[in-house]
Amino acid sequence: MSRASMPSCGGCTKVTPFVVVERTKLRPIASGLLTPFKGLCFLGFQLLLGLGILLQLNNYRLVPHFWVLELLTFNL
Repeated sequence: MSRASMPSCGGCTKVTPFVVVERTKLRPIASGLLTPFKGLCFLGFQLLLGLGILLQLNNYRLVPHFWVLELLTFNL
């Protein structure tokens, strides 16, 4: 598909995930330093660590955390 026949979005240029843009080429995933799987594993580790810390609190302190979580997730 030639560039002239590519659909535009009001003047912006569509970029596919396989094109490395100059300003993002040094980011970890774009440069190949970090794979998406390793990034998701790190995210899972952080979520489990946060849950472990949260579960160490007593029940009185858990209620405000879940209340704020409900506000953040259901009002988006």
